[in-house]
Formats: sequence, C-alpha cells, structure tokens
Amino acid sequence: MADCDFDTKLMAYLLPEPTRDGSKTTRGGFCEIPARIGIGTNNCVICDQISVINPRAMSIKGPIISIEDDADDQFLIKSVMEELDIPNELLFFNNGVEALLYLETTRDQPFLIICDINMPIMNGLELRERIDKNEYLRKKSIPFVFLSTADNPLIIEAAYDSTIQGFFKKENSFGDLKTRIRVIYDYWAYCLHPNHYL
Repeated sequence: MADCDFDTKLMAYLLPEPTRDGSKTTRGGFCEIPARIGIGTNNCVICDQISVINPRAMSIKGPIISIEDDADDQFLIKSVMEELDIPNELLFFNNGVEALLYLETTRDQPFLIICDINMPIMNGLELRERIDKNEYLRKKSIPFVFLSTADNPLIIEAAYDSTIQGFFKKENSFGDLKTRIRVIYDYWAYCLHPNHYL
C-alpha cells in the first residue's frame, strides 16, 4: 500500500459477473464498501484488490435513455456503451411516446437522453417539445442531445429552437459512433448541472 493509507467507506460499482452455472449474469450496481485505500503511482486508487470507479461516476449513476426505433442502431449503441465501459444502465425506447411515459412516471433521475429524430408515433422534435412544456420534466434538467442521420439544416435549426443541449450526426462506422458517444458522455460527466448532485 501507499504512504497515505487510511480506512474509509467507498461507493463502488460492482461489475456484472456470470452466475455459477453460467446461464445468467448478475446485474452490476453501486454499493458502499468498507475499505483501506491508498494512492499509488499515477494517482491510481489502490483498494485492497477491489477496483473502484472514478469518483466522477458517483454523481452520474442514473440511466442513459436512448430513444431509437432501429434495432440495428440499438445494437450498435449498446455495443459502444459496453466497449467504453460506461457503467450507467442503458434503457431503449422505440419512440417518443414510450419515452415520455417512462420519464413522466419514473422515480429515477436519468443521467442523459440520447434521441433520434425520425421515429414513428412521436418523433424526436415532438418529444422535446412535450418535455419543454412539462414543468415536472423541465425541473429534472435531464441533458438532452440528438443523435441522428437527419442532418438537414432546417431540422437542426428546428432542434435548436427548443432547449436541446447538442445535435450529433449518427455515423455508420462503429469507430466514429464510439467517438461521438465518448465525447457526449465525457462532457456530461464533467459538466455541472442541477441533477449532477442527486
């Protein structure tokens, strides 16, 4: 251990692990653990062989909401999140109506909404408008960004007429999509906003 060892309690994110029979995987999650920690080389946290998450993730534990009707794109987004080791739960909704119902009824404080534009029943622009008009959802201050192939200037202008926090083009390349999502996630992980402290 390092010179500055001390006993404490830490919030740790336990990674999902296979069950003994290998048929299922346990769900990861945050928990409080007693620990003796020290600071090693490169300011790395050493915690009696327990891997501890970056402290910034403690305040961004809410789920990431992806509103995307294309099954292939859902698979790509899920794969990117897994490869980036993003610990937040990822929830998919196929259209704005499904997402709005969840947002209006959940007690969770979502960390981030990533929304497509073109979807059936209720598209992304309509969803954003409904959120803006809902006092309860406005006060939750959930960061909202569009991730879409719809890069028409008129659509982008319409999107920014509402209170979105970003518009990103959805790339077909896995590597490019990974870069986009990494930028989005890192920005909101460090950015201070009202739900950052919940």
